[in-house]
Amino acid sequence: MMEGRKMPYDDVVMEKMDISALCMETIERYRSFMKGKTPEAPVLKLLMPEFLIKLSVLKRGRKDKLVPTIAGLLMFGKESCIREEFPNYFLDYREELQGVKLGWNYRMTSDDGSFNGNIFEYYNNVIGRLVAHGDHEFAVNKMKNEVGKDLVVSALKEAVSNAVIHADYYGRQGIVIRKKENLLTISNPGRLLIPKEEILAGGISDPRNPTIFKLFNMIGVGDRAGSGMGRIYDAWKTQNWPKPVFEANADPYRVTLKLEVY
Repeated sequence: MMEGRKMPYDDVVMEKMDISALCMETIERYRSFMKGKTPEAPVLKLLMPEFLIKLSVLKRGRKDKLVPTIAGLLMFGKESCIREEFPNYFLDYREELQGVKLGWNYRMTSDDGSFNGNIFEYYNNVIGRLVAHGDHEFAVNKMKNEVGKDLVVSALKEAVSNAVIHADYYGRQGIVIRKKENLLTISNPGRLLIPKEEILAGGISDPRNPTIFKLFNMIGVGDRAGSGMGRIYDAWKTQNWPKPVFEANADPYRVTLKLEVY
C-alpha cells in the first residue's frame, strides 16, 4: 500500500535522532504484551538498550551512536518526532453512532494529546474501543453465533493491524478508522504491493513495513502466512453478515476495508 515516491525499508536508521525520540512508557507496555504472549522468549532476558537493538528498534548509526529505525520510531516514537520524518503522519479513530447528526460521539487522533501518538498505542486504543465489554463493542454484541466470537475478535484485530502494518506513512490523509452503528471502515494510505485477487486468495505475505510486521507478530498480532484477509472474510461468514468490501483506489493511493454487521 505504497505510492512509490519514497520507499525506504523500515529498518533504515534515523541518523538525526536518538533514543530520546522513543517513548519508554510505550516500550514497557509492549514488553508486557510480549511477556503475556511468550514469557520464555530469550529476548525478554535482555536489558535496555540491548532489548531494542535485538528487535531492530534501535541500530548503530554513524560514530557508533544508537539511533532509532523507521520501524522503531513509528511503533514507539513520540508523535512530534514521528512528524519530523513523516509530515503527513496522522492517525484518526472516530465513533459516529446514532443520535449524533453532525460530527462524532468520540474521536481520538495522534495529535490530540490523549495518547503518545505512535502506532502501537493507536492500535491498542482502537482495539480497546472495538472489543471492550460494554457499549463500545462493535460486531461482538451483534453476533448471531457465539461459537464464532473468537473469530470475530481476531478478525477485528487483523483488520486494524493490517492498516498500521501496511500503511505508507509518507502518503496523504493518514489512517482513518470510522465506527458507525453497523459499519466499520478502515482506510490507510498507500497502494497494494500485490494484486487484490492474490490478497483475497491468501498464501502470499508482502508487508510494506516488515520490521513493524515482525514487532506485531511477536505479540501475537498479524499473519505470516498471508491468510489474514481470508480469516476476516471467514469470520464474517460465520455470522451471515454481509461480505466485507476490500477496495484499492488511486489519487491518492488508499486501501479501504468495510465491515458491515446487522
